[in-house]
Amino acid sequence: MSRSGGPSLPDDPALLKRRLLREQAAREEAEAVLERRSRELVSANEKLSAREAELQKRLEEGNRHLLRAQRTAKIATLHQDLSGQTYISPEFARLLGFDPGTRLTEESIHACVHPLDRQRMMQYRQSFFQDSPSGTDLSYEHRILRRDGTVRWLRWTLQREDDAEGHFRSLFGTVQDITEQRASERRVKALQLIADRRVRQLTRLSRELAASQAEAEQAHRTKSRFLALMSHDIRTPLNGILGMFDLLTQSGLTAEQREQLSAAREAAKQLHQQLDTMIATARAAGGGLPFTPEFVPVRRTLESLVQFWRLGSPETGERLQLHMAADVPDGIWTDPVRLRQLIDAFIERCASQPGAVSIRLLRDAGALVIRVEALETRAIDDDDNLLLQRLSDSIEAELFVWPAAFELHLDAVEETAPESERPDDASREDMRLQIAGRRPRILVVDDVEINRLVLEGMLKTFGCDYGAATDGDEAVPMALSGDFDAVLMDIRMPRMSGIEATREIRARASERLTGLPVIAVTAHIDRDELRELLAYGLTAALSKPVDRRQLFETLRGLMGSADPAPETGHTQPPGLAKQTGLANQTGLAGQAGPVGEAVIDPKTFAAIFLPLPVPRRQMLLAAAISDLEQLGAELEQAVSKGDRERAEHVSHSLKGVAGNMGANGLFEAIVAFRETAPGGMAGLLPQLKEKLAAVIERSRELFEELGLGRA
Repeated sequence: MSRSGGPSLPDDPALLKRRLLREQAAREEAEAVLERRSRELVSANEKLSAREAELQKRLEEGNRHLLRAQRTAKIATLHQDLSGQTYISPEFARLLGFDPGTRLTEESIHACVHPLDRQRMMQYRQSFFQDSPSGTDLSYEHRILRRDGTVRWLRWTLQREDDAEGHFRSLFGTVQDITEQRASERRVKALQLIADRRVRQLTRLSRELAASQAEAEQAHRTKSRFLALMSHDIRTPLNGILGMFDLLTQSGLTAEQREQLSAAREAAKQLHQQLDTMIATARAAGGGLPFTPEFVPVRRTLESLVQFWRLGSPETGERLQLHMAADVPDGIWTDPVRLRQLIDAFIERCASQPGAVSIRLLRDAGALVIRVEALETRAIDDDDNLLLQRLSDSIEAELFVWPAAFELHLDAVEETAPESERPDDASREDMRLQIAGRRPRILVVDDVEINRLVLEGMLKTFGCDYGAATDGDEAVPMALSGDFDAVLMDIRMPRMSGIEATREIRARASERLTGLPVIAVTAHIDRDELRELLAYGLTAALSKPVDRRQLFETLRGLMGSADPAPETGHTQPPGLAKQTGLANQTGLAGQAGPVGEAVIDPKTFAAIFLPLPVPRRQMLLAAAISDLEQLGAELEQAVSKGDRERAEHVSHSLKGVAGNMGANGLFEAIVAFRETAPGGMAGLLPQLKEKLAAVIERSRELFEELGLGRA
């Protein structure tokens, strides 16, 4: 029961107790929350204080950087507030020629203004403060006269801010020393006037140059045609001479006859090499000569060279004295043709003086030194050493010319002779070809009888039967008869050329003859020209004069001899033999290259690496891949811009790299790309990029498969 008029209290003590407990728990919870919030507030205050200190530090650091930047840029800042107090950065004192920290007043600043500019500056400032609206910038320049008497130029940039009622609120501005800038602008204006005159002169000269360039290009085309004709006309009889000498070595000769024949062969080879050098020099047009490094046994080379001079020119040869130090390496990697030309030139010049001529081979501070000296004269009257310098540069050697001597310094890295460089006379008799136990039959096509006789003589030593045709008209029906296992095809012939004959054979060949190898035998010497022949349907290409071993290896590789010749000492990298296989297994039929659908010809690929030491092989691979990637990107860019001339230039360079690597599919794609109409290049570009990517990937794989990265 509750009393009337008062609050009702529960009669149940337990209920009252529970209420008291809830109130006590709520109060404790509120106290805990208040305590937690107090701790959070203390922590926040501590973080805020730390943040404030950090910001203060960063602000001070930023101010230091700003002042340092102002000093570097020769610029100062100023600020004036509503009270009229003005702040000017310390750099302003330096600009006026005062010591840093000098207190500046309006009078001291005004006194520094050049007398001729004071009135103008005052007019600018008066107009700015009285007439210009808020937010307007004022920029003007004037001279100052510093205490040391120097005159400098300053540029002021001011901005005034007003309040909503148009009353002044603040002023901000910068002052910069622009003395050097104005001097530069004056020089630029003077140079611009000169440039305008030069442009007019260059425009006139460019028209004259275009006319001269057209004449030079026509002269270059004429020279190229002349070189091609002379190369063919000279190499044709030279091929016969060298071939007949080679065949004579297979016959029974006395020791004296062999020595005489060896001297004659060496002289003919020298003539061939000199012809190559003259043509390469003319085509280089002042650029670098081609460099083909291979292993050169220097001791044997110098002994053979002295013997050659003694047999070929006894008057000079008897005066030669050869001295070779015991510590010189067996051989080095260099270009044997260029090295021989240099030493012969040294001997010829030294022998022009009376007395003995010394040839010394020694080592000096890690270099192999070849010194040729006229022993009985003080000076050689010959200062025309330009060609000697070009030859030495082409083999990366140092040339030193003394008054009566010549020195050549080459890299003397220790090298041992590869098996293929060691003498092996017996191997010449073991070069035999067979197909399924029978003698191969080869068709020889050439309009020059001596060339046919040379090739027939070589084939005879290989154990081959042969037939002959004098031009393409005779060759086509003979090749289609099915009686021959391969065709050796000359390119330049009357009536029907070798290229026309090859196309006819490919077009009319039966299914049984689709794999018939047709090998170009031509006087062309340019690598690009040899590679272009493959695009016309020829299987491979040999350059005249034909090397007997190279002919043997080419025929054996293409025909797939069932009974290969005994080992001749020629070293192949691991995996090369299984890559090259038989001709009818590699898709040679009707393809424009020796490997058909293969991305890269393994033999060609290996041939460019084998002559080099392992570190240089890796460098060459990296350089080749880099060239392919860079040229591919440049070609894509040229096509996207519609720059036909640039696209042709880049694709020509890309074609050369592809040809050198044996990437025949890419080479053919580039040939087709270059022959297409200007509007069709973009359509062929995706296919070209795909082949390029495949070549890059395959080159890395093939390098590992052939073991080229291992010694």
